Amino acid sequence: VRTSTGIRPVDFFGNFYMSNTTDVELAAMDSEQSIAVEIKHDDKLSEADGAFIQIAVLYTSVGGQRRLRVINQAFNCCTQMADLFRSCELDTLVNFFAKLALRDT
Repeated sequence: VRTSTGIRPVDFFGNFYMSNTTDVELAAMDSEQSIAVEIKHDDKLSEADGAFIQIAVLYTSVGGQRRLRVINQAFNCCTQMADLFRSCELDTLVNFFAKLALRDT
């Protein structure tokens, strides 16, 4: 996981193995599985610039080919809480907090 200046990944949630602080290792993954990443901001974020996240997944296909999938996301930044809650995905938040609660029990 790569991020733009001012934000950084601090924790990962899901069924996986981490041999170091940056690589997430999975035995298999399908469309029903998810990994949650907690991202914290260390610096002031600009509304004009936004925030960017890049995720790269290296995997082997069923045919034995090594493939790389890169996902790029751009996020708006805001100063008003009303704007923040208006753009939140409820399903994503529930998924994240459920993974957080399971880890803490």
